[in-house]
Amino acid sequence: MRGTVAAAEGEGAGEPRRPALRRIPVTSSPAGFGLRPDQIARTAATWRAQSDVIRSIDVAALEHVPCPSSRVASALRAAAAATRTTTAAVADRLESMGVLLHRLGVDADLDDRSAAEAFTDGVRR
Repeated sequence: MRGTVAAAEGEGAGEPRRPALRRIPVTSSPAGFGLRPDQIARTAATWRAQSDVIRSIDVAALEHVPCPSSRVASALRAAAAATRTTTAAVADRLESMGVLLHRLGVDADLDDRSAAEAFTDGVRR
């Protein structure tokens, strides 16, 4: 389906001059906003699986490197602690996003089915 939307408004009283109103073509695909349910499911599963990969990053070796300088050892321990905190936060966020994306796919499917039933109920009568 093709249509147009306004990209800018004309000028108003006391407002700075704006560009002339122009139309931008809008297209929609049969898949709605461009993602198929199988793509949503795969992406959600990938995000959740990758959160486990990120969570499993082992930085313990940084804490136990034999160093002649206590400044170097301190820096490595600090890097390990910061990395552990960061990877945990990234993994948690990625897992949360995967769960939310999965829920979006389920909700969209239910909404689509409800809308389809509403139309088909009217046709059957």
